[in-house]
Amino acid sequence: AQVFALTRALVQARAMASFMFFGFLQAHQPHYEERTDHAVDGKRLRELWSEMEEKCFNRYLDEANDDFRGVHPYELLKHEVSECRKIMKHDNRKEVLQECTSKVVTLYKRCAHLDNPGQLSNRE
Repeated sequence: AQVFALTRALVQARAMASFMFFGFLQAHQPHYEERTDHAVDGKRLRELWSEMEEKCFNRYLDEANDDFRGVHPYELLKHEVSECRKIMKHDNRKEVLQECTSKVVTLYKRCAHLDNPGQLSNRE
């Protein structure tokens, strides 16, 4: 009878510890974050990124010459779009994709204003 009582007490202690640990884990999980739908929003974002990349690429082809010094904004834009696509595959949080899109748009603006860099402000 004593062995049964001792076994029962150990099982209850383990169950209580497991339950408390589960509560601890739940309390430390990140709060709900808004997600995007890959089929709808993800498709639109990929199309938007591709459109900006294509326009910048066309500009890059039109301006390609040996006089240009440094890295053309198209090269940066292409890299950023690639990184955003990789991120989108495993992370569909709205905030993350907004940040990605913001970076892409900033680089696209640099590409669009390449002939007149004075038009860009520090905010862009």
